[in-house]
Amino acid sequence: MKPTGQKHTVDIRPSRTLGWFLCSIHLIALTVVVYYSLRLPICLLLILPLYLSWIRGWSNQVLLSADEAVVSVEWGSNGAWALIERQGRRTEAQLMERSFAAPWLTLLSFSCQTGVRRYVILLSDNSDTDQVRRLRVRLRLNSS
Repeated sequence: MKPTGQKHTVDIRPSRTLGWFLCSIHLIALTVVVYYSLRLPICLLLILPLYLSWIRGWSNQVLLSADEAVVSVEWGSNGAWALIERQGRRTEAQLMERSFAAPWLTLLSFSCQTGVRRYVILLSDNSDTDQVRRLRVRLRLNSS
């Protein structure tokens, strides 16, 4: 067990489960857009943002290949949080109350110092289960 003053880190890897989920949701949305749009120009105007959303989600959340993709989350006992991006940039952040913690999924919502909101999705196949368990315990203790 680590001493209480030491920082904990969760390293994030590419996720196959998140990839299947992202593809499924975007395929369902594409089906709805194509089925319900009456004219071709409107359909094309709706498909382009959907495609760009899929590309951005794939590179930022699934493959972690984008420079701004979060590859590691650090937290300490004093309530300080840090997000480490793929390019090596470290961003201090504040955990927001809209985070969700369950045994199969942990969704963290952060507000960065730059005013940007960042979201981190942790599943069983993209992170270390022991570190995520510690993180969930911390989230439960801080919420009560």
